[in-house]
Amino acid sequence: MSGKRIVIDAGVWNHWHNVTDEDTSSFEVIENYIQSKNDEILCLDEDGIIMKQCGRNTSGDFYRIYMMCYDRIDMVSSEMPGDIIDELKTKLGFHEDSDICYVGVAMNSDKIIITLDGDFGIYPDEYYRSLKDANAKHAVANYMKNELKLRVFTSEMYLDVESV
Repeated sequence: MSGKRIVIDAGVWNHWHNVTDEDTSSFEVIENYIQSKNDEILCLDEDGIIMKQCGRNTSGDFYRIYMMCYDRIDMVSSEMPGDIIDELKTKLGFHEDSDICYVGVAMNSDKIIITLDGDFGIYPDEYYRSLKDANAKHAVANYMKNELKLRVFTSEMYLDVESV
């Protein structure tokens, strides 16, 4: 398989499934993947955590996409060193195992996560950027970028980047 190996958070899949006029960027990210416009490989964890979460968030539509795009899906280990898991949980506030799984899969692929989840240190809109926990989220964003070398995007940011 060739192409960018990306991780797409369940929230993006949810916004694709429940598209609104306010957020068409998530819809466009998923449709571009489905139509193979950007030569992308969707990375999922070998344990099925991401698949289950995406399936729930899309009322099962994710499984249809999985079957349609099977040749552009890569099952990847979500394993990573324990010190990174500890850092994510204790210092950076990652409380969901699925979020830790996304990080592990991204670390074992091309280090690209597309998400709408503020826990990853980015925000999908101006309202959330102004919240009082912005400093804590800035620390998460710095850790993701500088320590783990991950590239974390919202759907809109990912569409704006010409070459990731």
